[in-house]
Amino acid sequence: MPLNPTQIALIDKHLRSDNWLLNRVLIAELTDHYQEAIAMYMAESKTFDEALRAVHTDFGGRKGLLAMEENFELARHKDARRLLSDKLKSYLRWPRLLFTLVVISSVAYLACSPVATYFFDYVPFYARAAAVGHFAILLLVQGYKLIRKRPTLLNRYNFFALYSGYGIIIYAGMWPHLIFDRFETGNFANHHPILSSLTVIAVILYEAAVIDYLDALAQRTARLKTASRA
Repeated sequence: MPLNPTQIALIDKHLRSDNWLLNRVLIAELTDHYQEAIAMYMAESKTFDEALRAVHTDFGGRKGLLAMEENFELARHKDARRLLSDKLKSYLRWPRLLFTLVVISSVAYLACSPVATYFFDYVPFYARAAAVGHFAILLLVQGYKLIRKRPTLLNRYNFFALYSGYGIIIYAGMWPHLIFDRFETGNFANHHPILSSLTVIAVILYEAAVIDYLDALAQRTARLKTASRA
């Protein structure tokens, strides 16, 4: 027997207020499970309140629900990091290894060409600036969608995976300059062409992986929408 809206609202209150759950995705999934389990108990002549308490006990009480939420969030964070990591590693495997080799060859050529001085002076900085700019655009787009109450591609799980990578790019670009400026040893790029070249290669490959990562998230979202409509 399907539950009525009032009973469903009581399940929501039970999960949020009584058991302190915060994750909306988990609450939605648990609400579905609660409805099915409560309906089964009510079919055995239990009242709604009795069925709700029985299901609550089946899930291990408040302690069990909070532990479930913690494990759920850890799994979502790990899944986001794993997906981005897989996209990065794919550029070390064929056929994307070909793209990596082209990038390395191009950077090596520029590093040894007559424009090497200009390359080391400007390209590492602009590569990092472009990456950070891309991240800023993503934040603006997602923020606009949140304000307009539209579905967003990024959430706190997959956002953290991106934030970590871009944070490393920013930090890796800053600390060598701070050290070299402190000891007045001159321009970092002129003293360390190899590190500058590696910076450019890393930023290009990371940006390529991020584009693949966002595409995978979009495809996953589309599949979930299709499944929910079926």
